[in-house]
Amino acid sequence: LQAWGAAITEVSLNGTNYVNSDDPGRQIQTSLWDYNANYTTSWGYNPIESGDQFFDGSPVLASTLQPNSIYTKTQPIQWAPENFGGGPGKPVLGDAYIEKWITVVPGYNRVFKVHYKITHFGTDTHAEALQELPVMYVNENVPNFFYYGGSAPWTNGALSQHVMPANCCDMLYTPEQWGAYVDGNNTGIALYTPQQFPDSKGFNASSTLQFTPTCPYSWDPGAVLEFDTFILAGPITDSRTAIYALHNQQTGQSSLPAMGYLDLPSTGSIVSGVTDVEGWAWALSGIASVDVFVDGNRLAAANYGVSRPEIQLSFPGAPTSVGYHYSLNTAAYSNGIHTVVAKATDKLGHVATFPTRLVR
Repeated sequence: LQAWGAAITEVSLNGTNYVNSDDPGRQIQTSLWDYNANYTTSWGYNPIESGDQFFDGSPVLASTLQPNSIYTKTQPIQWAPENFGGGPGKPVLGDAYIEKWITVVPGYNRVFKVHYKITHFGTDTHAEALQELPVMYVNENVPNFFYYGGSAPWTNGALSQHVMPANCCDMLYTPEQWGAYVDGNNTGIALYTPQQFPDSKGFNASSTLQFTPTCPYSWDPGAVLEFDTFILAGPITDSRTAIYALHNQQTGQSSLPAMGYLDLPSTGSIVSGVTDVEGWAWALSGIASVDVFVDGNRLAAANYGVSRPEIQLSFPGAPTSVGYHYSLNTAAYSNGIHTVVAKATDKLGHVATFPTRLVR
């Protein structure tokens, strides 16, 4: 739908569309987040591929339609433009481009590959958050959610069914990296994202149901992220068979960096003497280092591998020894406001920038 940023608004089978498009915040699309932003009292940084909450659409900068493919380039707009100097009829452009190539996967029925390239051309940093890469909103005609949640993925084990909550969100262990919404005949739509972490979330908003793979990313200056996702329509047994075949064809490592957080110090805290810098980080390829920065300058690597079993309560697929700790000697700094940042580097060289803490 060009009017709404060329987001994916329809995946139909036998005349039945599974994708929900009640407003520009739905569809199958991507959107960007920033853990330094405030989403409680004033909705912060959130460029949306489709459009904003006032039903203004993101501009499509380029598009090409071929017999077996569709290419689009969109500049997403802020979901809440009123917090960025805009408002109804006055959308505010985000600092990124979203390109995607939709192709039919040869040799499969009703299987589509979507290759995304997201370019952050801003000069600032948007701290790591769980991005929507992509998010899938479906109609009420496919109310039943299925996935594999066992301990032996890719062995054709029994599927799990989950009743999505009314409020966002339940986090589920999805080690096969897919989920499907189906009707009473077990026919519907599935989303498979090979790069994602082994957890996914979703909820039921009555008029629509949602599914989002866990994809952490920080939008550092000039960051470019490319990844694939697959959309499948039809009986869930057919979709799972195709997903297994697609899984066996995957040869590359995930392009996602570590997922994690900086717990201490907290913003606004007054620190003195030796203070703790601690948090957690988890990478699909393993953690190479977690480095501590004060006022933009690297100090040292934190001690990594601290036991943090409670992280599994939020992310069921996480290992336990994912904590990091560093003892910061504040005597080396003058009184006043200082920034503390942690960055995690995985074994493939991907860097995650965790939220900035302002301390005194």
